[in-house]
Amino acid sequence: GVIVDPAKDAWGRKRPAIADTSVKVCVKPSASPSYPSGHATVGYLTAIVLSDMLPRSRPALFADAARFAESRVICGIHYRRAVNVDRRRIMSGHGVCRWIRIVQIVP
Repeated sequence: GVIVDPAKDAWGRKRPAIADTSVKVCVKPSASPSYPSGHATVGYLTAIVLSDMLPRSRPALFADAARFAESRVICGIHYRRAVNVDRRRIMSGHGVCRWIRIVQIVP
């Protein structure tokens, strides 16, 4: 998607099943590069948005996002690094956005 395709194009990392034909997959892998994981990115972004609306549900929402990301590894579609880096990258970006709102740089 729009959010991860530029990074995928820049890194160009092959998916596990494409790099190693012995890797068993749950679904047919996309021809697009593996890194970063678009599904993991969407999962964590969704958790961020929903947890801002439902703060009490934050732990459960992020647990669901982590399971969603992990499923990409279990199914042989992504390397663990692709989903772990997404989590760290998105959460650090979210922290910056929250700080900007708090200090009212952006309304």
